[in-house]
Amino acid sequence: RSRSHRDATTDEPATRFLSASRLRCACQPPIRVHGLTASESLPREMAWQVTPYTVPLVAATGVSAALTIYAAVHLYTREYEPSVAAFCLLLAGVTVYTLGYTLTLSAVDLAAKRRWLRLLWVGAAIVPTGWLLFAITYAERESWLPRPRLAGLALQPAGTVALLFPERSPLIWSDFQLDTASNSFVTVEFALGPWYQFSLLYSWTLTVVGLA
Repeated sequence: RSRSHRDATTDEPATRFLSASRLRCACQPPIRVHGLTASESLPREMAWQVTPYTVPLVAATGVSAALTIYAAVHLYTREYEPSVAAFCLLLAGVTVYTLGYTLTLSAVDLAAKRRWLRLLWVGAAIVPTGWLLFAITYAERESWLPRPRLAGLALQPAGTVALLFPERSPLIWSDFQLDTASNSFVTVEFALGPWYQFSLLYSWTLTVVGLA
């Protein structure tokens, strides 16, 4: 009887530990990663999810990256052409944007999603300016782009990048939280700040001017 009492006393801490472990696992929503939940396979911050958009986004990223490399090689090996340089900048922005979008959707941890959202926004800041420069240089209107005007076109992308990297940047975004209810995969929600509204209007303006 004394031996049974010792065994029960010895097993009591282990029982409490297992119960606490089960409680911690139950509090975390299960994330599927290659047929296993994140708690069964990888730590949550290292886990990835496959979404319905993964394959098309990976394909788009690969195509735009290949075109960017081709344009850069053409620019480096042949005579400099302003339209090719602008096209290379535009494609680089598209590549960064689609890569950031892919990684943001694939991550399941809030910190990881915020990290890749920054990459997405860097690409989004480059694309409108790259598009306008390409449209102007393709039409052979380089005289419309004196250095002061080029410097002005760089202000919005530079301002966006500068605002992205502080830990708190309410001018762009705030109130980040994971959303596990709206879709079959984990997404991120956040409030948009006034710089986003300005950037949206600025981007549409450059797009329309480039088309004109």
